[in-house]
Amino acid sequence: MHTHTTLGLISALALALAPALAHSSAPSVTDSSALTLTSALSHGAILEGGSREVFLHLNLRGGEMAPVKRPRLNLALVIDRSGSMASDRKLEFAKSAALRLAGRLADDDWLSIVTYDNTVQVVVPTQPASHREVFRSAIDAIQTGGSTNLFGGMMAGFQQVQRVRGKPA
Repeated sequence: MHTHTTLGLISALALALAPALAHSSAPSVTDSSALTLTSALSHGAILEGGSREVFLHLNLRGGEMAPVKRPRLNLALVIDRSGSMASDRKLEFAKSAALRLAGRLADDDWLSIVTYDNTVQVVVPTQPASHREVFRSAIDAIQTGGSTNLFGGMMAGFQQVQRVRGKPA
């Protein structure tokens, strides 16, 4: 088979797959095509008997999705503030992640903050995530402490989530 014919077949095969992919089981899509597949070859032809690398570029693009409302979240952030968190900026990174999470929650989500070292403290009891400044201030104030009571921290976080389980925000 000629190299030019092979390149054409590869490109045609890629384009032939597009309709099958577009009609796969996809969520609700606002336009008529769930997926679009395009292809391009790096070279249109290769001289017979010649040797050259040829690349096939496949581009798969998803269609526009209809907005989907996610379920409300009920989270407890359980943050280790034991002495070991002082090294390598561990607590700083944990606080940064907590601030990002608190800032990205929807207003009707629930959030609580629990810290632990050798003691467990519910820093912010479960409340709507719309109280962003309460969460930001509490997270900023977390400092390292003593030894580690992981079980106590996890149990306190579980209890905070249970307090409002199934209640509207």
